[in-house]
Amino acid sequence: MRTLKTWEMIRELSKNPKKKFKRKTDGLEIRNMCGRFNWEPGYTFLGVNDEWEEVQKPVNFMEVIRNDKGNVLVVHNYIDGIKNIEDVDDSLMAHTLRRLQNGKYTDFANIMYTLGFIFGTYQLKEIIKNGQWYIQD
Repeated sequence: MRTLKTWEMIRELSKNPKKKFKRKTDGLEIRNMCGRFNWEPGYTFLGVNDEWEEVQKPVNFMEVIRNDKGNVLVVHNYIDGIKNIEDVDDSLMAHTLRRLQNGKYTDFANIMYTLGFIFGTYQLKEIIKNGQWYIQD
């Protein structure tokens, strides 16, 4: 997922108040509520150079299928367990696997092509059913 600096996170919250972000260093979550930034008690400041990631809720595979945007992310320990990506002959598949393992969104068709080639039927069904699927905004 994309990492933002504090000012970028504030800009995103100003554009879309429904979003929520988590600071990478300590897990502090911040959101826009009624035009004010709100965070948990005990935190007193935001650092200018803090790094933030958007907190997204996973969707199910059928929501991914209905998505028209194209770029998605799937997280599953089968994907994380692939160690020798450099041994994959196909450069598109290697690129897709690297993006998934680094938490980056990629084209849905490339994901399905790659997963269908690398994994057997059982593992592919497991990833589809129990993977954490995210749709890029």
